[in-house]
Amino acid sequence: MKIVLHDFEAGSENPYDGLQVDDSPTLLKILDDLQYRDPFILELEGDNGYRMTIGIGGPICCVQYGANNGDPPYLTAVLKDEVQTYGRGVQVYLCGGQKTQFDISKCLPFTTLKTISCHFLETGNRSSAVDWIELEPA
Repeated sequence: MKIVLHDFEAGSENPYDGLQVDDSPTLLKILDDLQYRDPFILELEGDNGYRMTIGIGGPICCVQYGANNGDPPYLTAVLKDEVQTYGRGVQVYLCGGQKTQFDISKCLPFTTLKTISCHFLETGNRSSAVDWIELEPA
């Protein structure tokens, strides 16, 4: 499968914005390169009609999975059978110049983000390394 990366932060000079990726080593390098930017929203748009929208920046991330056309269901990744260590509150990611809050209890370690992003690239499907819960439409 192939994915296209879309950086949703306004004014970003991300050299990977709009890049088409078709192999996991390249995707992993990109994610590693972007990890320490100020937290922002990045979309991995698959050529299979699905996308992963990720909040990236620092050691914790968030991931949502859904159809490219925006139709429900809207799914978010959560850790399996583990105690959440990030406490209560929100993690803030920049998207289009706006602060977007994400419930920190639904955040994942960066290493987990890399695992499920590569699975998506390789298969087009959601990874079973995490649980997926449905979110209500906004």
